[in-house]
Amino acid sequence: CSDMPEGLKMVAGYDMQSMSNPRPKHWWYCIRNNQLIGTKERGLTKPAALCQQKGDLLYVSVAFPDCWNGKHIDAPDHRSHLAWRATDSHTSPCPPTHPVAFPALTLIAGYDVVGKTNLRLSSDIMDGHEAEPGTSMHGDVIVVWDKRAKDRWTKNCLDTPRDCSGGQLGDGTALKQ
Repeated sequence: CSDMPEGLKMVAGYDMQSMSNPRPKHWWYCIRNNQLIGTKERGLTKPAALCQQKGDLLYVSVAFPDCWNGKHIDAPDHRSHLAWRATDSHTSPCPPTHPVAFPALTLIAGYDVVGKTNLRLSSDIMDGHEAEPGTSMHGDVIVVWDKRAKDRWTKNCLDTPRDCSGGQLGDGTALKQ
């Protein structure tokens, strides 16, 4: 597994240029008392309707590609310089066109939607196109690190594989949230 190159730009989820989601990797879901309520869905309507008790949170997760062509830190579409592994397993090889594997990145956000109805993203209605609520979800990333934090993360999380989720740096410290 390689380090993410500084300045790498990537977009995952709904493609605003083609108005499609060719390989959807985002899910909406409701968590109540640390338990999944219902199922994970591409749209937000069903999970939001279930998420109406005090303390419930509507979550969305967006997974980003973890294979890189090794040459370009960006592309005009912010996507084609990256690729997905053949399967969802992190041990699956990267395609030959994008041979450099780097750590999987997933954006997760939680929202309190109790008492709210008719939810949708602003990107669900654009340029005369109307998508099912929540299906236009996407995430944008530009890789920019504090050098000391990146060096610690690389040493403790890549060179000596550990669980470094949630901003952990593998040495008992974490990034500020």
